Amino acid sequence: MTFEILIIISAAVIFITLARRLPETGEGVEGAHAGIHKEHRVSKFKVKLPRISLRFPVRLTIPKIKLRKKPQLIHPVHPEFVRADDLIHDADELMELGDLRGAEEFYLKAASKMPDNPKIYNRLGIIYLQQKNFADARDAFLAGLKLDDKHASRNFNLALAYIGLGTTEKAKVAVKRAIELDPTNKKYQQSLTDLETDTKSA
Repeated sequence: MTFEILIIISAAVIFITLARRLPETGEGVEGAHAGIHKEHRVSKFKVKLPRISLRFPVRLTIPKIKLRKKPQLIHPVHPEFVRADDLIHDADELMELGDLRGAEEFYLKAASKMPDNPKIYNRLGIIYLQQKNFADARDAFLAGLKLDDKHASRNFNLALAYIGLGTTEKAKVAVKRAIELDPTNKKYQQSLTDLETDTKSA
């Protein structure tokens, strides 16, 4: 009787020992096999990985996005080797973007290569008008009109420069020339009326 009790106790101890060694993942035989394969795989390919810090800066610097289009400039590094037409193209791009200084620089370089192009002087005059530099605007328009005085708008631009300088009589002469070239333009006619009215009131 005592011997049988010892056998039962020994069997229980062996059973408990085996049960503790079985993996805890899964249930039944499939769970045990899965746990064994997993344990084998992990132990075989166990590698110590360095700790990676996932801390990010509290404040992120976000670049400001400009919604204006970028100028499609075509000049190379050395503008002195660029054709005048390309310089005018670049100047027009900059002028449309409102970069008057950049446009002026390219127009002046274009003028040095193509001094007989009246368009360049007219564009320079417009830049100077926008900058309220009426003296340079007058000189630029006069230079362009010496080359070609058949454009009504360029004569009217000259009149605007004269108005800025306060020389009303010369402004009237320029406006009248613009009206001769474009008699149907109401803006020119109204400007002439305003100049004559100002002269009478003065």
